[in-house]
Amino acid sequence: MNQTRPPIAYTDSKSFGYWAIVLGAAVGVIGIFSFVKQISMGLGAVMAFCAVYMFAAAFFHLTMNGKRTVITVSDDGVAYEGGLTVPFSDVDKIWAGNPFPTIPGDILNIVLHLKPDAPVKQAGRGWKAIFFLTYVGGNISMIGKKKMISFMTPGLRPVSGQKMDQDDILEDLFERFDDFQNR
Repeated sequence: MNQTRPPIAYTDSKSFGYWAIVLGAAVGVIGIFSFVKQISMGLGAVMAFCAVYMFAAAFFHLTMNGKRTVITVSDDGVAYEGGLTVPFSDVDKIWAGNPFPTIPGDILNIVLHLKPDAPVKQAGRGWKAIFFLTYVGGNISMIGKKKMISFMTPGLRPVSGQKMDQDDILEDLFERFDDFQNR
């Protein structure tokens, strides 16, 4: 058994904001081109709406960046913003990876597969989810009715400012889970 380590609190990075700004600019250019060349007024309107939406999402995300803890990993479990805490005693296995490997940027998806008897509460959707200000979705999946908690983010960094890339973050998470199971 390893000795107790202090919990690590993570905040989200600015990568989503920058990604949305670049995508918003590209979609906006296509929308303006559609209007100017009169290719399709409907397509231009949809693209302009999407661009405004992406810029709004980037604005809200960048104003919140680094000012809140989105996930805290301790030796006993994972705590998410909004008060959702998942103890490792309720976790069957952990999966993590990049669900969109062809898209530029490091998008991280951490899925905690819960034991069948673990209590899970369906996550609600609110205005924060509309603008991608929350990444936590506790749900019962549609495939085989397995219980899981999903956390997807375009990037994490410790609130303390220490340097950790995604591999280091996942290594710490998996080590803590393995240590808990080997107690």
